[in-house]
Amino acid sequence: MRPPVQKVSNCVSKKLRNFARGQMCTMQLPGCDRSGETTVMCHIRRFTNTGMAEKPHDFFAYHGCANCHRNEDKAGDDDFLRALIITQNRLYEAGLLGPRE
Repeated sequence: MRPPVQKVSNCVSKKLRNFARGQMCTMQLPGCDRSGETTVMCHIRRFTNTGMAEKPHDFFAYHGCANCHRNEDKAGDDDFLRALIITQNRLYEAGLLGPRE
């Protein structure tokens, strides 16, 4: 059995949330709108230690359109991982994710 994940204060970033608006969806499930018009930051709860009505850290999220967010229960772990990696690469390129200096 794995040890429980330690709870820490939540990372909430208006910069990350605002940046997500209008971005191309990184989940791209069937039916994705691919326009960016409905894209927002979508938190990934599947691998995190959050309960109902709780959001994980803002860096455990992908840029998702309304349709992909609504249908993410049909996504596999590989879909979430791909979306997270593409999103984090995008954030890094924009200077919004990186080492503290």
